[in-house]
Amino acid sequence: MQATRSDLKLIMDNLSRLNETERDEIMKVLQNLKESEIEAKKAKITNLAGLGKEMWHSIDVDKYLKDLRAEWDDREIR
Repeated sequence: MQATRSDLKLIMDNLSRLNETERDEIMKVLQNLKESEIEAKKAKITNLAGLGKEMWHSIDVDKYLKDLRAEWDDREIR
């Protein structure tokens, strides 16, 4: 359920009626919610499994690696 603009205004108006301890509690709850959302959005390396596999479908991996390693021999060291 999404809060409306009037819901938010009511909440903000009522914050001033709370004492410092109550406001601190609300701040902690909001911070925990924010941290949870950030954590949920973080990319995990395991989410990349199988990504791009269609690119390699028609490529001979052994030949690709052999060609890549041959390039190393031709490169100048700087």
